[in-house]
Amino acid sequence: MLSSFLSPQNGTWTELFFLLLGLGAAFYLGYYWACVPQRPQLVTGSRFLAFLEQHCPITVETFYPTLWCFEGRLQTIFRVLLQSRPLVSYWRILVLNHLARMGEAAGLVAALTLSACWDSFETTRSLETPLNSLLFNQHLTAGLCRIVDRNRKVMEKVVNVDFVLQAHTIRQFDERYTSVAFGYQDCVTYYRAASPRTKVDAIQTPVLSLNAADDPFSPFHALPLQAAQQSPHVALLVTAHGGHIGFLEGLLPWQHCYMSRLFHQYAKAVFQHPAELLSLRALSPSEGGKS
Repeated sequence: MLSSFLSPQNGTWTELFFLLLGLGAAFYLGYYWACVPQRPQLVTGSRFLAFLEQHCPITVETFYPTLWCFEGRLQTIFRVLLQSRPLVSYWRILVLNHLARMGEAAGLVAALTLSACWDSFETTRSLETPLNSLLFNQHLTAGLCRIVDRNRKVMEKVVNVDFVLQAHTIRQFDERYTSVAFGYQDCVTYYRAASPRTKVDAIQTPVLSLNAADDPFSPFHALPLQAAQQSPHVALLVTAHGGHIGFLEGLLPWQHCYMSRLFHQYAKAVFQHPAELLSLRALSPSEGGKS
């Protein structure tokens, strides 16, 4: 009788499949609406905070990441697949380090960084976890090694190219190529110099930095939240989801991007209210920080 009940002829298996599918979809949607959309965390001094809340309202609005790929790694991967953007670029770190090094002489009214890696030590540790290593670390290292190999005649003047090509992780590549080619004593010295996390106090130009708490390249615990809270010039905008250079939103993410909307609002605010931003330069951390 049981075998007759479960026989394909009466469609029981099909009905059971669609029942489970419907329950799974209902559970997924319930979890998404209850847990995923969140208002970003905006951390900065009170004056810069007031400027952003007034002229860049997206910084205090709820972020709704794409329903079917809200997790950080998926956001990172789909960003590359949908828009052919590289996983990592170093200009964000260069911008922050330039601002810290130049101070008031940076020559900029304001700046914006997207998914900056604030701590190189924590970036490499995160990328060496098993899943991140499989998805990102090995792929990125192989790509860097191919670049070195293509430029072997130039690279071999400063590094042992064959030794560099044996690297399997970003850390190994930095030990064998980056720190050597750029004249650092070792990789630790290079990572310490490259990390903007300890230089927040030196930045004298208003800079808005967008990061995601689930960024596999820049983990949440590596963000300088305490320093930004006391800074009149550095604002950290941290979303719960978004991954690394992801921030996909909408059902069709190739048409919607939180980063683009943020850029447009922030750029408009900078060009329309430069005097307010320039007034922040005169503030000390004690004057610009939260009371």
